[in-house]
Amino acid sequence: LKACIFALCLEGPITVSITLLETEIRQGDFITLLPGTIIQFNGQREKARLAFVGFSAYCVAGVNIVRVVPATFTALLEYPVLHLNEPAISYVKDYFALLARISTGPCPPDTRLAQKILEGILHIVDKLYGTRPRQEQAPGRNVEIYRRLIRLVIENYTRERQVRGYVGPLGPPPPPPTQATRYPSPGRFRLSSPLWR
Repeated sequence: LKACIFALCLEGPITVSITLLETEIRQGDFITLLPGTIIQFNGQREKARLAFVGFSAYCVAGVNIVRVVPATFTALLEYPVLHLNEPAISYVKDYFALLARISTGPCPPDTRLAQKILEGILHIVDKLYGTRPRQEQAPGRNVEIYRRLIRLVIENYTRERQVRGYVGPLGPPPPPPTQATRYPSPGRFRLSSPLWR
């Protein structure tokens, strides 16, 4: 995803994978999809409706998202889904409706105004993340490695642009899977070469 998308689940639930982590989105959940996010729809059990506001890659290129929301940028990547209370849901629905009317009206916003609207929404999201508790699950090993890598990239992206610069801080990689070869005599195994190199 090169664009920036904000969504509010009006009816649900639906199951999606956001940057390779499966998530269930329920009614009242607010979703923030920043550039670089990978999203995949996995399924739904009943009727689902989402309200969206999206900003093109061209518009997003003029906004430094890390500078606008420095305190919550990592949280937005790790927990892109935030459940809202009823008053906040109502405000977001009204704001999305207003933006829809403005963008389809006789004087749609130009790129500069759209960038200011994006910055405004990011500030609102920053406040929401600062005041609402997130539902955090106990992370597995792959989730923990992913989060550490994202933090390292965010902290060092201006200085280090090669993968080998991140290998050391992440720790040693797990040993490669191997194939076990059984000898004819019972109980004796020999490890052969790794499956990948």
